[in-house]
Amino acid sequence: MDQELKKGLRDAVRRAEIGLAKSALRWKYRKEEGPEPTEPELARQADHVARQARLIVSRRGKNAWEGLKQAYRESRRTGKGDRD
Repeated sequence: MDQELKKGLRDAVRRAEIGLAKSALRWKYRKEEGPEPTEPELARQADHVARQARLIVSRRGKNAWEGLKQAYRESRRTGKGDRD
C-alpha cells in the first residue's frame, strides 16, 4: 500500500477516534448536568481519551470500544481530562 494512502487512512482513523471521544465526553457532561467545557478544552480531553484508548488497545488487545471505556475510567482516576 502506498505510504501516502496509509498516512491518510491513519489520520482519518485518528480523527474518527477523537470525534467519538468528543461525543462520549459531551454525553457525560450532559448526563452529569454540569457545564460543558469550551471547544478547545473538549478537544484536548478527547485527544487524551483517544490516546489512552489506543494505548490500552495495543497493550491488551481488547476491542476499541472496551479500550475507550477503560481509558475514560483511568483518566477519571488520575484526574487527567477532568474539568478544572
